[in-house]
Amino acid sequence: CEGAVLVGQNIIEFDARFLEKAARDSKYKFNKEMEDTLVISRVVLPQLRKYKLNDLADYFGIEFLHHRALSDARATAEIFLELKKLEMKLYYHMAKYKQEKITNFIGGENSER
Repeated sequence: CEGAVLVGQNIIEFDARFLEKAARDSKYKFNKEMEDTLVISRVVLPQLRKYKLNDLADYFGIEFLHHRALSDARATAEIFLELKKLEMKLYYHMAKYKQEKITNFIGGENSER
Protein backbone atom coordinates (compact mmCIF):
# COMPACT_ATOMS: atom_id res chain seq x y z
CA CYS A 1 0.00 0.00 0.00
CA GLU A 2 1.47 3.28 -1.07
CA GLY A 3 2.32 5.55 1.85
CA ALA A 4 1.50 2.92 4.48
CA VAL A 5 3.80 2.37 7.43
CA LEU A 6 4.31 -1.15 8.69
CA VAL A 7 4.18 -1.44 12.47
CA GLY A 8 5.46 -4.40 14.44
CA GLN A 9 7.18 -5.63 17.57
CA ASN A 10 10.87 -6.24 16.79
CA ILE A 11 10.05 -5.84 13.11
CA ILE A 12 13.31 -4.15 12.15
CA GLU A 13 15.62 -6.81 13.55
CA PHE A 14 13.48 -9.87 12.86
CA ASP A 15 10.50 -9.65 10.52
CA ALA A 16 11.91 -7.24 7.93
CA ARG A 17 14.28 -9.81 6.41
CA PHE A 18 11.45 -12.29 5.82
CA LEU A 19 9.16 -9.62 4.42
CA GLU A 20 11.83 -8.31 2.07
CA LYS A 21 12.61 -11.81 0.79
CA ALA A 22 8.95 -12.64 0.26
CA ALA A 23 8.49 -9.36 -1.61
CA ARG A 24 11.51 -10.05 -3.82
CA ASP A 25 10.37 -13.62 -4.55
CA SER A 26 6.93 -12.41 -5.58
CA LYS A 27 8.27 -9.35 -7.43
CA TYR A 28 6.31 -7.09 -5.12
CA LYS A 29 7.56 -3.58 -4.40
CA PHE A 30 8.17 -3.49 -0.65
CA ASN A 31 7.76 -0.21 1.20
CA LYS A 32 10.48 -0.27 3.84
CA GLU A 33 8.94 2.41 6.06
CA MET A 34 8.50 0.71 9.43
CA GLU A 35 7.81 1.61 13.05
CA ASP A 36 9.15 -0.81 15.63
CA THR A 37 7.39 -0.88 19.00
CA LEU A 38 10.48 -2.48 20.54
CA VAL A 39 12.68 0.45 19.49
CA ILE A 40 10.13 3.09 20.51
CA SER A 41 9.48 1.46 23.88
CA ARG A 42 13.19 1.43 24.74
CA VAL A 43 13.28 5.19 24.15
CA VAL A 44 10.08 6.27 25.88
CA LEU A 45 10.02 3.65 28.66
CA PRO A 46 13.65 3.37 29.78
CA GLN A 47 12.53 2.31 33.25
CA LEU A 48 11.27 -1.07 32.03
CA ARG A 49 13.54 -4.08 32.39
CA LYS A 50 11.93 -6.14 29.62
CA TYR A 51 10.41 -5.07 26.33
CA LYS A 52 8.71 -8.21 25.04
CA LEU A 53 5.22 -7.86 23.61
CA ASN A 54 3.58 -9.35 26.70
CA ASP A 55 5.64 -7.06 29.00
CA LEU A 56 4.51 -3.98 27.09
CA ALA A 57 0.91 -5.21 27.04
CA ASP A 58 1.05 -5.70 30.81
CA TYR A 59 2.48 -2.21 31.28
CA PHE A 60 -0.39 -0.63 29.34
CA GLY A 61 -3.08 -2.99 30.70
CA ILE A 62 -3.76 -4.54 27.30
CA GLU A 63 -5.21 -8.04 27.37
CA PHE A 64 -4.45 -10.43 24.53
CA LEU A 65 -3.78 -14.05 23.67
CA HIS A 66 -0.01 -14.24 23.32
CA HIS A 67 1.32 -15.99 20.18
CA ARG A 68 -2.03 -15.81 18.40
CA ALA A 69 -1.50 -13.82 15.20
CA LEU A 70 -4.60 -11.64 15.23
CA SER A 71 -4.43 -11.03 18.97
CA ASP A 72 -0.70 -10.20 18.78
CA ALA A 73 -1.38 -7.80 15.90
CA ARG A 74 -4.15 -6.00 17.77
CA ALA A 75 -2.06 -5.77 20.94
CA THR A 76 0.86 -4.42 18.92
CA ALA A 77 -1.41 -1.77 17.37
CA GLU A 78 -2.71 -0.71 20.78
CA ILE A 79 0.80 -0.64 22.23
CA PHE A 80 1.98 1.41 19.26
CA LEU A 81 -0.72 4.02 19.84
CA GLU A 82 0.13 4.24 23.55
CA LEU A 83 3.84 4.54 22.79
CA LYS A 84 3.24 7.29 20.24
CA LYS A 85 1.30 9.26 22.88
CA LEU A 86 4.25 8.94 25.26
CA GLU A 87 6.69 9.80 22.49
CA MET A 88 4.76 12.98 21.69
CA LYS A 89 4.77 13.99 25.37
CA LEU A 90 8.49 13.32 25.59
CA TYR A 91 9.24 15.41 22.50
CA TYR A 92 6.95 18.18 23.75
CA HIS A 93 8.77 18.34 27.08
CA MET A 94 12.17 18.21 25.38
CA ALA A 95 11.21 21.07 23.07
CA LYS A 96 9.79 23.09 25.97
CA TYR A 97 12.96 22.52 28.02
CA LYS A 98 15.13 23.51 25.06
CA GLN A 99 13.09 26.66 24.48
CA GLU A 100 13.37 27.63 28.16
CA LYS A 101 17.16 27.16 28.04
CA ILE A 102 17.41 29.33 24.92
CA THR A 103 15.14 31.99 26.42
CA ASN A 104 17.16 32.03 29.65
CA PHE A 105 20.41 32.22 27.72
CA ILE A 106 19.22 35.07 25.52
CA GLY A 107 17.59 36.82 28.47
CA GLY A 108 20.80 36.47 30.48
CA GLU A 109 22.86 38.04 27.71
CA ASN A 110 20.39 40.89 27.24
CA SER A 111 20.17 41.64 30.94
CA GLU A 112 23.97 42.16 31.15
CA ARG A 113 23.98 44.86 28.48
